[in-house]
Amino acid sequence: MDARDVRLRLNDLAARVGLPATVTPHTLRHSAATYLLAAGVPDRVVMEILGHSSLAMTSRYEHVLSDMLASAGDKLARFVSAASA
Repeated sequence: MDARDVRLRLNDLAARVGLPATVTPHTLRHSAATYLLAAGVPDRVVMEILGHSSLAMTSRYEHVLSDMLASAGDKLARFVSAASA
């Protein structure tokens, strides 16, 4: 399969399951890396899965986890505030 065929197939699958048309193979790769790290898979294992040559490349995905943690904390704070009111 060439890159164009992969893109067309992905667009077709994305449309069938309701994903946005902007999804790309790289989007899926980024999501997989983020979810693996969030699930506690060691960063060196994720590095190997992605084929990165250095841990620094893999660590770029960790910023998403920080944003997710901050968002979760905000939601919890709002919940506690509403429950105590």
